[in-house]
Amino acid sequence: MTSRLLVALSLCAGLMAAAPAMSQPAPTAYEVLATTHAKAMVNVKFTSKFGAEEEEGEVPGVIIDKGGLVLVSNDNLRGINARFGAPGAESANIKVLAGEDTEGVDAKVIARDSELGLAWVQIEKPAEGGYAFVDFDAGAEARAGDRVMVISQLSKFFDRATVVTEGVVAGVTARPRKTLIPSLELATTEWGVPVFDANAKPVGLMTIILPEKEELESMPGGPGEVLKGIPGGKIILPAAEVAAATKRAREAAASGQGEPAAAPVPSETPAAGGAPATGGSPK
Repeated sequence: MTSRLLVALSLCAGLMAAAPAMSQPAPTAYEVLATTHAKAMVNVKFTSKFGAEEEEGEVPGVIIDKGGLVLVSNDNLRGINARFGAPGAESANIKVLAGEDTEGVDAKVIARDSELGLAWVQIEKPAEGGYAFVDFDAGAEARAGDRVMVISQLSKFFDRATVVTEGVVAGVTARPRKTLIPSLELATTEWGVPVFDANAKPVGLMTIILPEKEELESMPGGPGEVLKGIPGGKIILPAAEVAAATKRAREAAASGQGEPAAAPVPSETPAAGGAPATGGSPK
């Protein structure tokens, strides 16, 4: 009897010792974003030159490869002027601030996509060992109703603390191209920040997409009419589109061009089998 009791007690002690390890929960998507993916978030400082005038700016960005390629909002980088026929601002003295770095490392704009509202900034002397990055090539597809999360950084005053904002995909557009429309909770986030699903997989990037100047000017209500129902003018460009645009940007940079080829968009006539055909950029 005594031996049986000792065996039972030993088994209970073993199970109790193993319990903490067995019950240790896996990191939540929120924790992954606030730690691992947050390391890829940077700030890009620059000087905009409008003729003889200069203006300093700082915008969020995300590193998208180990070698220090940073994706930012072209509109945040003062690139929206050129899209609407106004003199474009020249970005100079570009520095990327990653992690605890408060001085920044030198970088340059290698390509812009004014249609999709994207710009690519390359760190000129990448850190040894590379950088943490968000891989849009390994992104996931989101659908209407899916819960999504956005990583942002607070201001310098608040020590650039990381915050994660949650919302849902409120809708999906097919034209002028496929985009995800975020819910109102995400209206306060910034352009140029990545969006993730409930599994911490990137599903897109916050941007703004507007018609060409002529089309916009012919619309009663202008930008307000175009962005009706879109909280804060924030549009999520799907991860697959971000990856494809990055590929075109690399090709444009390698060939010495600043603007990549236009992204394919659905045509007005469905292709055989009901799938939308692709063509050139809308005018």
